[in-house]
Amino acid sequence: MKVQSFLAFLFTLFALLLLIGGTVWYFWNIPKPERCVYHTLDLELETDYLEMEQCKGKLVKLSIINGDSEDEYKISIDEPKWIIARPKEIRLGPNATEEVSIYVSPPLETEGEFTSIITVKSWCVEKNIELLVKV
Repeated sequence: MKVQSFLAFLFTLFALLLLIGGTVWYFWNIPKPERCVYHTLDLELETDYLEMEQCKGKLVKLSIINGDSEDEYKISIDEPKWIIARPKEIRLGPNATEEVSIYVSPPLETEGEFTSIITVKSWCVEKNIELLVKV
């Protein structure tokens, strides 16, 4: 009897995993709304190259220029961890522009050239821009 219960448990678990996997697959592959077809986004970085000293900070302005549709954007920076963006999320109306502050502050004993990728992403569009920092 215990073998039958165990097999029933495995069958139920397998069915549940298939159901969850199918649901995730369905939502992952939902086509983007029609409004995304003509959506545009432009990024302008105040400067794409900085020469820095250790333990000193600088602000660089990133202009996010929205297209014809209202949208919400998430701003992220891959590496290094001492480059941060504020705010990390913004909502822009049609044809609106907003500035995001990119703060660069290399810690002590940091040397070399670092390429940082700044990503601005929404449901409809994703754009990247590079910032090169020499310490």
